[in-house]
Amino acid sequence: MGGGVSYSSNVDLYRSAAASWRDTIQVGFGPTRPDTERIPPVCRSEILEWEAHTTAVARAVMALLSQGLGLSEAALEEASCLEGKVMVCHYYPVCPEPERTMGLVPHTDPGVLTVLAQDGVGGLQVKHTNEDGESYWVDAKPVPGALVINVGDLLQLKPDDLGTVNMF
Repeated sequence: MGGGVSYSSNVDLYRSAAASWRDTIQVGFGPTRPDTERIPPVCRSEILEWEAHTTAVARAVMALLSQGLGLSEAALEEASCLEGKVMVCHYYPVCPEPERTMGLVPHTDPGVLTVLAQDGVGGLQVKHTNEDGESYWVDAKPVPGALVINVGDLLQLKPDDLGTVNMF
């Protein structure tokens, strides 16, 4: 990510059992700011504006989560949970053989929070587990103007997961 910006197409084409049919631009916003000249001019102002807005949303959501955990409103931000920020924008071109596609592999988000804006096409699914422990996939239908907030792996860590966690 020289200068905080990288581009890729089908990044795991020769390493994965299924190719990721997508083009990606990734911009690292923290803790070091990117070289904004490396962001394509056609979308530079939009990317910088999006980063400012999503930071505000993440700050508000983290304050609510902190309060819900019985902590001070600023606990997650004070624990550096807002410093490392990466914007990943995927474009999924039309596939010439859609009958051979499988979608993305199931995954979790590694960070603290993911703020996601869906397009009107849809395709996002979330894994739901019922009281009996049975899991199944549910479509997350796009809602115009809404954001999807995913709680990432780091926010789900418990003190027992790492021995001792002195985050709070």
